[in-house]
Amino acid sequence: MLTSNSENLFMRSTVGIGNSSAISNERTSSTAVLNSSDPVVQRIISRASSFQGYTSLEDHEPLQMTRYSAGQEFKPHWDHRQFEPVPENETQRITTFFAILEATCETCGTRFPDLRIDWSKEDTRWCQFVDCNDHEGVTIRPIPGNALFWKNLDNAGAGDPRTLHAGLPPIAGVKTGLNIWTHTPRLIE
Repeated sequence: MLTSNSENLFMRSTVGIGNSSAISNERTSSTAVLNSSDPVVQRIISRASSFQGYTSLEDHEPLQMTRYSAGQEFKPHWDHRQFEPVPENETQRITTFFAILEATCETCGTRFPDLRIDWSKEDTRWCQFVDCNDHEGVTIRPIPGNALFWKNLDNAGAGDPRTLHAGLPPIAGVKTGLNIWTHTPRLIE
């Protein structure tokens, strides 16, 4: 998926504001939106759908590759919309996959600042996947080929505040991940 031609796809990342998006100092990475008609992209969406119990393929947002170069980050944020209730003509991101495609940095993981785990009580093998020295949250290490999955909404359909997360900045090197978002079903008009 990452080829010399893919470099031309990346543009400065934006953040969503209502029905529009804007460049923000909160998110300084670069993003490439992938072509939804590409057979590889369709297969990835199909696999994400299958993992979730066969969600409708139409409820998946176009896939985004996100690249973090040295110093670039996405400060703590939620993937779901912050306001309740969601207007009738809009949807919520109900789940997130974040797959690591490449990482040449060590300290550029994905951090969940509101989660707490006492790693001294857990199997030490977890430390190859998480930073067991992070006592102020949970930081998932950027390991190429691995993916994170989480639900953005609680059982009542409200945004789960525990999903606050940040894309940490590489000191050196790069991290490229793939965002796969599933939305609440769209209303038929």
